[in-house]
Amino acid sequence: MSRRLATVAAALAVLALAATDAAGQAAVRFAAGATATQYRVRSTTGDDTETLGAPGFGAEGVIAVWRIALEGRYVQAGLEPGATATATLARDAVEGHLLLAVRATPWLSVSTGPLARSYETTLGSQRWLLWTVRARGTPVLVPDAVRGYAELWGALPVDIDVPESWNSGWGGDVGLVLAVPRLPLWLRLGYRFEQYRLGDGTRRETIDGATLSIGAGRLQ
Repeated sequence: MSRRLATVAAALAVLALAATDAAGQAAVRFAAGATATQYRVRSTTGDDTETLGAPGFGAEGVIAVWRIALEGRYVQAGLEPGATATATLARDAVEGHLLLAVRATPWLSVSTGPLARSYETTLGSQRWLLWTVRARGTPVLVPDAVRGYAELWGALPVDIDVPESWNSGWGGDVGLVLAVPRLPLWLRLGYRFEQYRLGDGTRRETIDGATLSIGAGRLQ
């Protein structure tokens, strides 16, 4: 799954850079960019919490026709354990999603699709494959210059390689998208948060951090 998402992101980046001018006039809309995320991953079992953190880097892109869009994102990070880490904690992480989105109004869209994540540990790989349903609002704050965005989503398990049973999963993003005047370039600043509960809820996996993305093409 992660290799497929990486291929999608790379293809979208090439298309966006090659067709940015044409996309502004055509029915098909392209956008792609590079993204950086400051990861903080916390694994809590009962009263014990272990933390890892590191910057992650990747790519994202979208191709849209009318109100329907296909969105992809891929990020990879080499996580560093904190002082309380044990040998079973992850050292490397890869994640990505592929979403089919429908814009219901100029500022509201809904989407659904798979979210895949893999943690490499000293004991092997821990893989998560989830199906997410999302709602995103993108209000205009300054016409042709600044948009806000806020997204909430819930997740259901498809295939999770962990000992405990699934309990719940949800997440969200909030931030700003800045358009560069007279150029098809954009900058996104945001904050993400997601949490998963396993078993009876005493085990929690929490991921949060700031994100920065820069790209070319039309996001909206």
